[in-house]
Amino acid sequence: MNSLIPTPIYAPVATVLPTMYYNTISGISGKIKVEKNTTTTISDDYVDLEIGENCTMTIEGSVYGKIDIDKGSTVLFTSSSFDLETLKAEGKNSGTLTTVQFSADAQVRVKEKVEIGKYTSVNTGNYHVIFYIGEENGHKGELKVKAKGTSFYASAYVPQGDITVNENPLVSFPCATMTGQFIADKIKSEGKYILWTWHSCGVEPTPPAPSNPVVLTGKDPIAGDDALFNIYHVPNNGRFIVSINSLVEDRYSIFVYNSMGKTLFEKRDVVVNGLTEEIVDLQPIQSGIYFVIF
Repeated sequence: MNSLIPTPIYAPVATVLPTMYYNTISGISGKIKVEKNTTTTISDDYVDLEIGENCTMTIEGSVYGKIDIDKGSTVLFTSSSFDLETLKAEGKNSGTLTTVQFSADAQVRVKEKVEIGKYTSVNTGNYHVIFYIGEENGHKGELKVKAKGTSFYASAYVPQGDITVNENPLVSFPCATMTGQFIADKIKSEGKYILWTWHSCGVEPTPPAPSNPVVLTGKDPIAGDDALFNIYHVPNNGRFIVSINSLVEDRYSIFVYNSMGKTLFEKRDVVVNGLTEEIVDLQPIQSGIYFVIF
């Protein structure tokens, strides 16, 4: 078989990576422990922070050691540039989210690792946030995300280390949305219910359209392991019917996302035995492409 190269290549293509910035600050001493159900502002620098459950925190400093955020807390970082050793945050359930917020665009330089647990949202304000993780000569760095009700809206550069997103295999809907630019020595995405979207993490992003989307027309259902799924009518004005016809009694969850991965509708643990229909009403809603996930 003959090959045709319409444009000759005269030189190797050079890949230019973004500039990496490192946390080179030392001298962390002391620890501040915030008891649960506390609302306060912290401006101290050069300390470790342990934040208890259900706290509302504003952090005004720019240099910290280990920051550990417990279940149900909301933490707002106000600096546009700050240095950490580690960052760990984890929620409890869908009604007790942990949120890591920023008041403006920010650069976060992390020496060792960032761990984002279940039911945690990072950068809910959709600012331009970049995590630089790892040391130039030391820790390789790591970003680890537990995919269960998790939203990570920021870029992460870990050029010498790993980015790992692990899915809960028992849940059949998008467990995590990863939105940003991700650079690492190795990226591991374990599970099929993890939504990756590229963009620069600024306000009102324009992500690329899916290259091979599955379209439900209302005529041809899609078969799962033990059920048929369909939607009608398509197109619609934001109000439509989801049809699930299961061969055995089971539970399903229905989620509707926009093209940025934002949840517009959810109904969990729908008991299905035979034919079940659920009305989804998103009105009023702008015209566009939306994703229904079972």
